[in-house]
Amino acid sequence: MDTTTNPPVQPYDALGTQLRAAPGGKGALAAKPEELLAVDNHCGWTAGLLKLDETTRSSLVKSCLLYPQEAAGFDIVRGSFSARGLTIATASSRHVLCVVVPLTPNPQAEPAALAAAAAKALFDLPATAFVFKEMGCDGNVHYGVRDFSATKPIDAEWPHWGDALAWWCDGSQAAFITTKAPGGPTQEVIMPSANENRYWFTVPSKDPDTTARSA
Repeated sequence: MDTTTNPPVQPYDALGTQLRAAPGGKGALAAKPEELLAVDNHCGWTAGLLKLDETTRSSLVKSCLLYPQEAAGFDIVRGSFSARGLTIATASSRHVLCVVVPLTPNPQAEPAALAAAAAKALFDLPATAFVFKEMGCDGNVHYGVRDFSATKPIDAEWPHWGDALAWWCDGSQAAFITTKAPGGPTQEVIMPSANENRYWFTVPSKDPDTTARSA
């Protein structure tokens, strides 16, 4: 009898794994109009979610690099900025944003509590939103989402980035990923799936073999 069990799928799946990873290869500065728009989108969403001032946003803009089809997977913009003496890394695809922040180690604290405290210091949300639950772990990396049994959605009718927030924590750093969804009403379709985030500032491949592999 086959007793093999598949590991649980983490939030945002392969896209989330790629956004949380270190940059794959050497990035490039934006030059083409579509590349500049991608950087502006990335920095605008980051600044809005984290309520960055203009000086910090300008620093983030200057740091941004493009990673076309990073690791043969996704168009990604990456950048960083300093706040409260910490270097905070950011990455995003077309519809999904990731923020990674270092933590002060606290062996007595649960990973969900560490992540919640970090999120509360970062994101522009009501303090009551930061109740997290753990879904599983991968080695020493614990991960989860908001606990809606203990806190209410930001927007019960429309997709909102605050409700789509997922977290990862290994005790030394926390990562947060969410969709670029503003809440309603909105006409834009925001999709966190891998296929909807593969291309952003590059032209989709017309190679049938590549298309089949990415499906």
